[in-house]
Amino acid sequence: MKIAIIGSGISALTAARNLNNAGDVTIFDKSKGIGGRIATRRADPFTFDHGAQYFLIKNNDFESFVSPYIEKGVVKRWDAYFKEFEGGKVISERQWNESFAHYVGAPNMNAFCKSLAENLKIIKKTIINQVIKSDNGLKLIDDKDTELGVFDWVVSTVPSRQAVDILPKNLNFIDEITSIKMSPCFTLMLGFEKDLNLGFDAAMIHNEIISWASVNSSKPDRRKNDFSLVIQSTNRWADKNLNLDKNSVISTMISEASGIINRDLNVAIHKEVHGWHFANAPKRDLGVFIDYDMKVAACGDWCMHGRVESAYLSGKETASKVLEALA
Repeated sequence: MKIAIIGSGISALTAARNLNNAGDVTIFDKSKGIGGRIATRRADPFTFDHGAQYFLIKNNDFESFVSPYIEKGVVKRWDAYFKEFEGGKVISERQWNESFAHYVGAPNMNAFCKSLAENLKIIKKTIINQVIKSDNGLKLIDDKDTELGVFDWVVSTVPSRQAVDILPKNLNFIDEITSIKMSPCFTLMLGFEKDLNLGFDAAMIHNEIISWASVNSSKPDRRKNDFSLVIQSTNRWADKNLNLDKNSVISTMISEASGIINRDLNVAIHKEVHGWHFANAPKRDLGVFIDYDMKVAACGDWCMHGRVESAYLSGKETASKVLEALA
């Protein structure tokens, strides 16, 4: 039994780990690394978690899943000092602690995914362009029009829009996932020569074009002396400005954030921005999509909520349904 999984985020890695004993599982990812939006960008001496900032544990199953990684030290609690800003003023502040724990990968966010990927077959830097149903099974074609193999099952974990472009158009769920829109986001990464003493480690910002700011170097096992700041835009502003050139995005976000947190962020010695075209999804209760006749499934955090826990639950449910079909 040959199973192909497209994507290498939490959903993909969870599905692969659950399916690995049922057949020959291969993960394909377009990037040189793994993890999807559980991502870390390096710009020596700085590192930036430029995708998901942290994750929560609300589900008992997810708690059981994460616990061994907490014991290994690959996942640690981030006890940030948190503030909320509105109208340029602090409207609330509190210390994060074990009573409402926020978790991150250590020593960087994608360390969690790297640990999940151990003993899995992953082919990187490979763009899947098309999945074609044939008499022998499902053919995967890359962007160079090369056939990568024929598989009995294909599980897509990429964002809904990308899944529509890749998967066969006669799937029983293709219309439903076509209607799902994910929202974009810009992540600004700033590195500084010295600590800015912001008075917070993480901040939520309301009613501005930016929605989040955090001191990345305040997270567990980061290099504290290399002060790094991550700032994320709102989905709405990113949606309207996706085609804006990078320098304009950087200057606009720096200007807005400087005014809110009362620091001149232009003094940063490293400035970079990343645009996530598919950053978040509205809350829904779809679980997974599966076509048993075609032997194709689609899952991801966008099936439930744009959260790490949702990605895990979606990947696990997909694997469970595929295993039932194989039984």
